[in-house]
Amino acid sequence: MLKMNTVKKTFALVITGIMLASLAGCSFNLSSLGSSKAAAPAEDSTPIHGSPKIAEESISLPCTVRDLKNTGFETDYIVEDGSVKFWHTTEELRGNNLNMYVYPDEGYGYKDKDLISDSDTIVAIKVTSFDHIDFDFNGIRIWMDKEDFLNIAGTPAYERSVMLKGDYYFYLGDNDQVYRFQFLATDKLEEFLVGTKDYMIDEKGQPYTG
Repeated sequence: MLKMNTVKKTFALVITGIMLASLAGCSFNLSSLGSSKAAAPAEDSTPIHGSPKIAEESISLPCTVRDLKNTGFETDYIVEDGSVKFWHTTEELRGNNLNMYVYPDEGYGYKDKDLISDSDTIVAIKVTSFDHIDFDFNGIRIWMDKEDFLNIAGTPAYERSVMLKGDYYFYLGDNDQVYRFQFLATDKLEEFLVGTKDYMIDEKGQPYTG
């Protein structure tokens, strides 16, 4: 009985806090907790045009594994955590082990240790600060300051903050591509993900933060 009374008091305090925040003009939106309304991109968002360059190769999605190999990338074909490592032959010749992470269409149903094939469709590619493969997108580079990044990229279509993951900025691009830039507590660009709109935006219009 004592435990039930404690739960009731806690719930009452939460509701009271929400009501006080509302009266104070705070922007807490109770309906957003359970809303299924589709999210829309910011009206003043700035699309990013052109194609990102990884290892100095222009990347456009969707493409196939064979398309990437034809531009100088190689792979071990092994699926791990949903992605496959790719590296560029020019870096390999220099003795560098620099990777990007390629995501095949989820419709293939691959599991860890499965092997992809050259004809498979690629729907997303990720570059991180840990792998140091060369990345340039209209002057945007890995480990760039957030302020400098926003000066180049402009207003994002979506912004999301995720606990322990940091801040995500999403931009719409040419040919239904979506770009995601991740900043952690350092306020440095630590990760870049490009994907098709179907991969990056779910049926409710929510951008992918996984």
